[in-house]
Amino acid sequence: VAALKDNSVMKIIADVDVTTNRAEGTFGSCFVITKNNVTITAYDEDDLPTIYGFSNKFNDGIEEGLNGQSTIYVTGENVTLENLILMPLGGISNGPDKAPDWQKTVGVTSTATGFAIRNCTTKPNTMPYSGEETASNSMADSAGFIHISNNSSTLAGNSFGTGTTVAAGWRGSTVDEGYYTVDAFDNFWGDNATAESISQMIEGNINIGTYYTDSGKTVTATIGGVLVSNEDELRSAINNATDGDTIVLADNITINTALEITKNITINGNDHTITAKGAALYIKENLESLTVHNLTLKGAELGENQKAGEGNDAESGPWMGIGTYNGGYGVTELTI
Repeated sequence: VAALKDNSVMKIIADVDVTTNRAEGTFGSCFVITKNNVTITAYDEDDLPTIYGFSNKFNDGIEEGLNGQSTIYVTGENVTLENLILMPLGGISNGPDKAPDWQKTVGVTSTATGFAIRNCTTKPNTMPYSGEETASNSMADSAGFIHISNNSSTLAGNSFGTGTTVAAGWRGSTVDEGYYTVDAFDNFWGDNATAESISQMIEGNINIGTYYTDSGKTVTATIGGVLVSNEDELRSAINNATDGDTIVLADNITINTALEITKNITINGNDHTITAKGAALYIKENLESLTVHNLTLKGAELGENQKAGEGNDAESGPWMGIGTYNGGYGVTELTI
C-alpha cells in the first residue's frame, strides 16, 4: 500500500493478515491509502481474499482519531475497494492497568470524496479478544464498521454480514451541522431486510435505493431515499437536501422545533408518525413542489378554548402541521 501511486491498481492474490499487537501507547491503521484514483481488488474474482483487521490490546491513543482503530483508512480521492472480504479481528482494551473499557475496531474509514466499496463482503468478528473480556464485537458503536466522512461516496453490490453498520460522519464538529450523505444501492443487508431493520444498521444520512433481501441476490426491494429514524437524521436530511430528494422514515420521530423546508422534496412517512411539539413542517422558500405521503403528523393535545395554530396563547394551540413561515411563501404543487 505504501508503494501505491496515483492512478494505480493493486490486486490481492491471497488472504492478508494485518492484525498486530503494537506497544502500549501506540496506534495506527493497517492500510492507510493516501493516493488518488486507486483501486484495490482481488486478483481472482472467483477466489476473494480476506483482509483481516487491526487488533491492539494496549492502545491509549484510540480517542485521538478514527485512524487509530481502522483496518483500512482512506484519505485519497476516488479510491475503490472491490471484490474483497473485510474482517476486523478483536476489540481494543485501554490497557492492563485500566478498567476493561473496550474500544471496538472500525473496518473501513474514508474522509475523501469519490470513495466506493463494491462487491465486497463484510464479516465483523463477534468474538471478544480473549475469554476474559466481554466485548460484544469488533465494531465501534459510535463509528460503524464502515465510517464515511465525505459526500460523493458509494456502497454498491456488497453483502453486509451480521454485525455490520454503516455510519455517515458529521459535516462539522457536532451533529448540529448534519451528516454527510452516502449512496447505497444493490446491497444485501440481511435476509428479509426491511427499512426498519436496515435503519438499525446505519447512522446518519444513507441514501438507499434498490437492495437485496436474500443472500443469493435474486429478490429485490426498494426504499428509494435517505432513510431516517431519529430527529437528528431527519433534520439533517431536510437541511442538506437538493431538489428532487426523497426522505423515508423508518420509525416514529418526535421533533422539538419545526423542520424548515427550502427545497422541492418528497417526505415518505412509510406509515410512521412525526410528533411535533411546535410547528411540524415550515415552508421557508417559494417551492415548485412538495410531496408528503404515508405520514401522520401529530401535535400536542389542545387545551380548553384552544385551536390548532402557530401561537401559544389561550386562543391558539401550540401546534401546526404544515404551514408557511409568516405566511410569506407558497408551493405551486402540494401533494399530500
